[in-house]
Amino acid sequence: GTTVVVGGDIAAANQQGKPGTAVGGTVKVTAPDDTNKPADGDTDRDPVANQLVTLTVDGDSFFTDGTNHPKPAKGNDTGEGQSITVTTDAAGNASFQVAVERSEEFDDDGLAEDIVTAKAGSATDTEDVDYSSADPRNGGEVRLVESPASFQDSKVLPEAQVGQEVFFDVFVTDQFGNLVGDESVTITENGPFSTVNFTDEDLVMDGRQVKSDFIFDADFSATATRPNDQQITASWTTKTSKFNDAGAATPGTETLTDSYTINWYAVDFANSTFTITSSPEGDVIVGQPVTETVKVVDENGNPVSGLDVSFIRQGPGDQQDGDANNKTKTNSNGEAFYSFTGTEAGTANISAVISDGQQNKTLTDTVTFVTPGGGGGGEEPLPCEVAPSVLISGDDNGGAKDVVRFVTEDCATGDSLQLFKIRGTKRDGNKRLVEVRQTEVEDGAEMVFKVRDANGKRKTRFVAKVKGEAYGTAKSNTQKIR
Repeated sequence: GTTVVVGGDIAAANQQGKPGTAVGGTVKVTAPDDTNKPADGDTDRDPVANQLVTLTVDGDSFFTDGTNHPKPAKGNDTGEGQSITVTTDAAGNASFQVAVERSEEFDDDGLAEDIVTAKAGSATDTEDVDYSSADPRNGGEVRLVESPASFQDSKVLPEAQVGQEVFFDVFVTDQFGNLVGDESVTITENGPFSTVNFTDEDLVMDGRQVKSDFIFDADFSATATRPNDQQITASWTTKTSKFNDAGAATPGTETLTDSYTINWYAVDFANSTFTITSSPEGDVIVGQPVTETVKVVDENGNPVSGLDVSFIRQGPGDQQDGDANNKTKTNSNGEAFYSFTGTEAGTANISAVISDGQQNKTLTDTVTFVTPGGGGGGEEPLPCEVAPSVLISGDDNGGAKDVVRFVTEDCATGDSLQLFKIRGTKRDGNKRLVEVRQTEVEDGAEMVFKVRDANGKRKTRFVAKVKGEAYGTAKSNTQKIR
């Protein structure tokens, strides 16, 4: 019977169209030999002339004559611009052109794919039409945006403390708003006591350039040593194709920019807020670990990192714990942790002294340990019935390893533990996790991991997950380690 075959450029190997550029295609209709004419002695299929062929295309593509772009308009019938009828010539052929302008498909990886369908009578054929937003005819804009909050030290951007790190991502689009990858964007800044940091060799080109991509992965960061207003500018030089007075396309270049100003300020220690909490709260069973958490936020609500914190504990009973092992620093979340276990019934009194080197603040807390049912301590913990608390902290030991400390409740002993590095954030908001360790929670529920420091002075974000049969999954805080 009659057949219809879609071909032309859209069927060519590795052929990719570009937004705003028509891609040519052909359709051929044939019938069994000698169906439409006297016997000619060959065995080839015969072309079918003057055959009406209905062409449709899905997605964001539309048919065009190369000069007009009949995109569907709101209120018009569905499919307008995405369906045409062509007539075959004496050789059974008909041609068409298809194009795309804006498509959200480009925003994941710079690629889009739609399908052209041809129908002649009962015969049909389909062919993919592929597009790439790379190397656009005209640039649209460059976007210099804050990386997601999970990357940031400051919670009140564009305000940031001196000594914090502000992360940015850079995106560029073509003239239709499609994201474009692998374009070099130059980063400059004018802060007198600030700088931008390029330490990931995969992102840096020619010293102060980053490559555009499609995900939030903290392309570069900014820091300051004194209060000031730091203006950062991203510049993208891209080619253009503009119509001149005669209506002909004229090639050229243009530079597109976007800017962002960070207001760096110094922390006011005296007006900061200091808290200490324990987990779990209330009466604690003898033998169950307790974690004390100190948190410091400044007058703007930003966490204060790098403060010295010394924990001193007395009790329960004659137990004391006030040596140098309990000195630590607040992390990027403004938090410092101290974990301990009471081995007898009684009260533990905890003091935490926070210092910036010149001023001190003292906090106190108490924890009461009890023996349920009059039984003694040291009993085997029952499995967790609800999701346990999970905390991680850590530091850079100055060498080739990041040190990550893990604490959870004793009832999670033997449950599955996974430690992840966070490698950026997808455009749907989900984090990209890379597993670096999988093991079981050890007896006592306190563990220390050393993980290879693969990025030097840049911060690595870690998160831990504990899985148990009764409660599913419990997730820790996010910890940043330089």
